[in-house]
Amino acid sequence: MRRAVLLMASVAFAPSASAQDAARDWDLHGDASTRTTMAYTEFSNGLGLGFRCRNGDFSAVVSGLPASPTERRTLRLKFGDEDAYETGWNSTTEPTVAVADIPAPLARTFRKGGSLRLTVPGAAANGRDITYVVDLPSSSSAIDETLTRCEKPLTDPRDAELDALPDNGLPSGLSWQTRPRIRYPETRYARGHVVLSCIADQSGRARDCVIESEHPHDGRFGRATLDAMDGARLSNSAQPGAPLRPVRFVFRAHFTMDQQGTPSAASGLIRR
Repeated sequence: MRRAVLLMASVAFAPSASAQDAARDWDLHGDASTRTTMAYTEFSNGLGLGFRCRNGDFSAVVSGLPASPTERRTLRLKFGDEDAYETGWNSTTEPTVAVADIPAPLARTFRKGGSLRLTVPGAAANGRDITYVVDLPSSSSAIDETLTRCEKPLTDPRDAELDALPDNGLPSGLSWQTRPRIRYPETRYARGHVVLSCIADQSGRARDCVIESEHPHDGRFGRATLDAMDGARLSNSAQPGAPLRPVRFVFRAHFTMDQQGTPSAASGLIRR
């Protein structure tokens, strides 16, 4: 229980510390009262990683990061000899903790284990990058348990489609004809974010939308973003007027409420 709390809260940061020895599997924590299942692992350098299913909402969490003054964070990941790639994250109310834009593909990658270099661009006091090098334990069951509890597939061909999308979430040749008009929901939260993946049909309308991530999970931001997609329309910018080939796209919504209580909602870039 102590580790589960540490994962969601502040964790001491020691950039020169070496990673802990890989364990047999990730630790698994369950809480029936909140319908929560979490697979997590921690390292001697203060870094904590976890995947959580809570009441049907799936999330990826990293703790022990350098505190960030901004809500958006970019983390660069490199597994073994593979090429490094950038992923998008959002800071929580604890500035050393972040949650991922698109968590399920990360879970399916992280469960393989092995060497991981996690870089936080520009996070050092002098503006240099900070890199954590850890040996991830492979997960034969714990991460799969969190995916299954949230009805996420253990293998998903959509992962390759999502990975191939540019930062704006739209495949080449597509553009917004009518952008989603998002309304701030009735909620107790002053900020939130949502990432959706949808299929654009031949007419450019969105169908089969899936909430890839929503934070906070009970803020009603996901429902507000889904509702906004009803009036949205994409167009064929490569061949104006031509019907679209059904294709997957990703949309991110960011919600904020200022100190005067004025709500706003906007879209932004996606980093996987």
